[in-house]
Amino acid sequence: MYRKKQWPLDVLLVEDEPSDVELFTLAVAERGQLKSLTIVHDGQEAMDYLNGRPPWDKDIRIAPNGIILDLNMPRRDGFEVLRWLKKHPEFAPIPAIIVSSSPLQQDVRRAYELGASAFLTKPHQFQDLVQLLDATFTLWGMNPLATMPRSRQLRRNR
Repeated sequence: MYRKKQWPLDVLLVEDEPSDVELFTLAVAERGQLKSLTIVHDGQEAMDYLNGRPPWDKDIRIAPNGIILDLNMPRRDGFEVLRWLKKHPEFAPIPAIIVSSSPLQQDVRRAYELGASAFLTKPHQFQDLVQLLDATFTLWGMNPLATMPRSRQLRRNR
């Protein structure tokens, strides 16, 4: 009998495609449970969340210890978020994994140059996504940053 895993992770998912968000949440639930999952729908919203800009200006935001990021999104894309994370020392240590349907080598190279922790291709099959997330979260959960004592709430930046 398979027992579901508990991953010690607070994940920020940055994805604009509703069907991909639904598949992601179903795939996570298939294998285990995160401490928390926050979903934002584009790069600008991710930066607003981390910075505490409206509508994320409440003191209830949870500090992520992992970011899953799509590349092609409206307003600000994944590359812009990676560039922004790198420029902000308080967020730069948070692992950011690109999960994209882009097969272009220049996208992979650029993502790593901008500080991505990994670049993974979105699987076409649901069970492949389940396995990909299981492996990713299991490895990520071993990261000292994931278990380091810290405040789970972000302070509002002014």
